[in-house]
Amino acid sequence: MTILQIVFGGFLIVLLLGLACYYGWSQVKTLRGKVQAESSEERLYLRWQAWRRLVTSFLMLVLAGLLLGALVYLEEPAERLASQTEQSSQLSWTEEQRAFADLYTRYWIVFLLILLAVVALAGWDLWAIRRYRFAQLRQIQSDRREMLEEQAARIRRERLEAN
Repeated sequence: MTILQIVFGGFLIVLLLGLACYYGWSQVKTLRGKVQAESSEERLYLRWQAWRRLVTSFLMLVLAGLLLGALVYLEEPAERLASQTEQSSQLSWTEEQRAFADLYTRYWIVFLLILLAVVALAGWDLWAIRRYRFAQLRQIQSDRREMLEEQAARIRRERLEAN
């Protein structure tokens, strides 16, 4: 394993841990009610958002752990197996090599599935933000329309009273 792999892997692990802890803690504060919401609809929206982000933070912690495990336990044997396969003219592996290759493949499939779940949750969060934003925009437009109608009715009344 090269020093570049160790440094880059360590950087990714620290980044994942840092982001997961930061966002996880801020979502715990939201769930504890530290964030003020104006309406019950907004509270519900913030609660669901906090749960989605808390699950995403947990999955990021799992990803960091899997990445650490891969760097510590899997990378060296995988490199050995790859170099043995390159040097050897035989096309068949021993049972131990086949078992390791199977473990390695399954390990990275699980990693990628968890990464897919993180991306899917982020997409769901973006969709929920967009939906909430449009609902708020419709409410603002409705309030504005109502206010304009009230002002128009008041102006008509004042004109009728003046005549």
